[in-house]
Order: sequence, then C-alpha cells, then structure tokens
Amino acid sequence: MKILFEEIKEMLHLVTQAIYFYRKQNYIKGNIYTVELVKHGEDFFDYAIKIEFNESVELLFPIWKELLGASESGNEIYLADIYESRLMPALFEIQDYIINRLDGEPLLYWNDNMSLIKDKDIVLYNILEKAKESKKREYVFSWSCTGDAVLSVMTEHYGQVPLSSSINPWHEAVIYGDNLSNIQTGSCIIIGLGMGCHVNYIVSSSYFKNIIILENDLEQLRICMMYTNMKNILSDDRVKIVLCNKAGDYSKWLNGAIEGEDIIYKIWYPSIKTIEEDAIRELLENYWVNTNSADYFGNTLLYNFENNQKLNDEPVDVIKNKFKNKDVVLVAAGPSLDNNLDNLRKVLNRDNIVIVCVGKIAKKLISENIVPDYIIAIDGKKGTRWQTEGIENCGVPLIYLSTAAHNLVSEYNEKRYIAYQEGIEPSKEYAEKNNLIIYQSGGSVATFAIDMLIQMKSRRIICVGLDMGYIGDNTHAGGIGKKLENKKSLRKVESVLGGMVYTSKTLDIYRRWIERRIENVNDIEFINASGGARISGMKEKSLKQIIVDYCCQDK
Repeated sequence: MKILFEEIKEMLHLVTQAIYFYRKQNYIKGNIYTVELVKHGEDFFDYAIKIEFNESVELLFPIWKELLGASESGNEIYLADIYESRLMPALFEIQDYIINRLDGEPLLYWNDNMSLIKDKDIVLYNILEKAKESKKREYVFSWSCTGDAVLSVMTEHYGQVPLSSSINPWHEAVIYGDNLSNIQTGSCIIIGLGMGCHVNYIVSSSYFKNIIILENDLEQLRICMMYTNMKNILSDDRVKIVLCNKAGDYSKWLNGAIEGEDIIYKIWYPSIKTIEEDAIRELLENYWVNTNSADYFGNTLLYNFENNQKLNDEPVDVIKNKFKNKDVVLVAAGPSLDNNLDNLRKVLNRDNIVIVCVGKIAKKLISENIVPDYIIAIDGKKGTRWQTEGIENCGVPLIYLSTAAHNLVSEYNEKRYIAYQEGIEPSKEYAEKNNLIIYQSGGSVATFAIDMLIQMKSRRIICVGLDMGYIGDNTHAGGIGKKLENKKSLRKVESVLGGMVYTSKTLDIYRRWIERRIENVNDIEFINASGGARISGMKEKSLKQIIVDYCCQDK
C-alpha cells in the first residue's frame, strides 16, 4: 500500500499542475503534465491489479478511458473539466482509503531524509539527531487529501495556525511558486519551510543557482523530516536549510549574505505566524508587509506615474520656502484627533505655522471649518478617490506622490504639486535627471509627510492624530474609521498616555520607520501631540500646551 500511496500522491500533484496550467491556457505545459500523468496511471493500474486492489481499478478505469480520449482529441478545456470534476475526487477517495489502511504502518521518511542531511550538512544533522519532541506547545499532524503531510501549530498570538491547506497543499505550492518557474539566474531565499510542498515545487520547477530555506522552529523541522519525503530537496546541491534561532540570523540573509547574485525573497507566511519570539516574528511580518505591497501594487504605481507626468504639475520643491524654518502641524487621521479639533482651530492663520493634513482626514477638517494649508495624498489605489470627493474646489493645494492614484490627482481642481520618490525607478530617474529632491515614502502618507518636512528644513514638526495605534475600539477619527472587532492579531506598544495601546503590524512598521528617520535629525524639533503610540525621538506635549506656549511667546 505504501507504493500505491506514493503513486496516487504523485498523480494528484500532476493533475493539480495540469489543471492549473490548462486554466491559464498554457496548454503546452498542461500537456507535459498530462503525459507524465498517463505514465504514472499505467504504473498504478499495473501494481493495483498485481496486489488485487480491484476497487480502485473499477473506480478509475472509466474515468481513465474518458480522459485518454479527451487528450488524444486535443480538447484541453474538456480534459481539465474531467480532471477537476471526476479524476481528482476519485483519487482523493482512493488516497483516503489507503491512508486509513496504513494507520498501523506509518509512513516515515526520517531515516532516508537524515541520511541525505548527514552527507550534506553535518551540523544540521547533529542538531536534528539530538532533538527531542517539543512539549512547549501543541503540534497537530495529519495527512491532506492528496497524501501530503500537513501540520498546524498552536500559537499564543494567532491561536491554531495551519501551515498549509488540508485539502490540496500542492495547489497552494503551484500558485506560490509559479512565477519563479524557469528562472535560470540568481538565488532564492525562502523564509519558512512548513511541510515542504512549496519548497519542493520551487526546487523542481526553477533553475536558481542557490536556494536557501530559513526556518526558526526546530520542532517543525523535525516533524517535516519525519513525515515528508524530502529527497527531491535534500539531494539537490543548490539547496541549503538554515536553522535561524534569533533575529540576527535572519538579518544576515535579508541583508545580502549571497554576494554577487540577484536575490529573490519568498516568504511562506503561515510559518512566520508560528514563530514564538516576538522580535523575530515582527521583523519578518514587517518584511512580508513591505514586499507584498511592492509586488501587489507595482503595475498600478507605474500606470499612475506615467499618467501623472502628463499633467505637467510643478514639483513640490518649488514651495520649499513655505516650510523652511516654520512650525508645521501635521494632522493625521488617528482617533485622538477628535479631541484636538478645537485646539486646531486656535492655531489657524498664525504667520509662522503651516497646517498640513493627510488626504484621509481632509474632508472632515474642512467640514469642521479647519482649512489646512496643504493636503497630501500618496495612495496608489483608485478607491482612494473618496478622500477628495466633494472638496475638489476647496482652495487648498494638493501635494501628491508621483505614483498617487491618477483619478484622484487629475480630478482635483486646485493647485497641485508633485513629489518624486525613491523605490520607483522611473520616479527616481526623473528626479535625478532634473535635480529634484528624491523623497522617501516610508509606505504611508504620514511617513512621506515627515520625510518631506525634514527635507524642506521645517523648524518644528508637531504631529496631531498620528496615533500609530488604536485608542479604545476606534481605528481612526470619527466619521472615517470603524470599530475594532478582533484584537487577537494586534500588537501592544507603549502609549504616550501611559500603559499600552493596541496597534497593527502595519502601523507598527510605520512607527518604527519614523523613529529611524528622525533619529539623527538634530536641527528639527519633533513633537508628538497625539494620544496613541509612543514614538521614540519625539517630545510628548499636548496641543493645548503648545498653544499656551505660543500665547506666552506672543506676549
């Protein structure tokens, strides 16, 4: 039965890949997997007949005849339908029967895997050889419908975390690794081994010079070696598994441990969620958020850049003197803003104070008769058009990043100024060619605003509503936010009001970015007049007290 188990698992992998590529209309690749599937099917029938496993033959044979006919006629769409609606459910049924029959005869790969590791990495071999079963937390192992090993881990932060699908983890692996197929240069660093399906697919379908797998959890690694056939991975000379015990172990690889190579980084996010040490988990979650955002919005940002350039707006650099040596109040959209609206009215129209607000809060401020001097927009998504809807003719100039949503920018009727940022190559190149300031976006409108105000040499930057966390159960100021329903996945950080405040991983990334950005800026005073998370490097003072100080100066 073990032989049949492996054969059915391989057939399910091939069916999964064939369906995937047929649905993408990559018929050449889909047909390659169909040819392999037919060969494995013939082997399966021969062996099943030999051991008199007649039930499986009777179940599969009619489907097999039909799929062979569809294959010979070149009807790939119909063939994919047969695979999806008939062959895969039948293979699931057979595999389930085999797994139940094998309960007393477990499928263990430990000895074979360890033999390969011993030849390849004696240090890792010794670590695994000495490792005992961890009792610190719960690990739940089972077989997926395909016959691939699946594992879930009980965590303090996220509860029970499955490392993959329990139905078809190979399908996840194909989707995850498809964009890496046929790459023939550079190196790939994969953060998180899981139970190995995604790594197996990348190893078998790509041509990287090096494939480095970083894993933190020794118990996960031990279970993987026990129940996953790692031969394809461990016998490949390009592959190295690295056990990372501390944040520095990851940082070395994330900061270019492989010299002279283009490096592609891939993160298996379920593995990150199971890391026990907060510092390591948050480091990698932050990295995952940043890389995912860049990948997801890449084409959209380039579209926005190209079309925003056609508007021929002046660069924001031309109004540098509007901020130089001035006190700037940066108004963000955090919940504490609601407590500062009256105080904001008191700083309006002062000669030496400039009020800048993020796009998200602009309509609320204007409706409260608090008209800022500038509105800032950076978000590239079309859906952010709501931020300026109804205030297109409000009289306030707009400062926007070169990649901001084109529909928002083009439909704003007041004076506009464009800012060019690093991280987007055409934007950076244009700025360099025209001797313009290159700004750091930091990923959020508030981080960009702070960098811009620093580069424009403001005297003081006073942050209001820059909570970088959630006060009470609110995500934002009234009218634009929502109630927090689940705080389970949130982090806790120090609050400016004492105690701790909840924040998200994304907001925490921005908070830390601000801390790094202002760390060595000595000629600007930074004041946190918000009510949320503490931002290291900023003085903490209420806006009410700042107004009192101004009144004293006026006297």
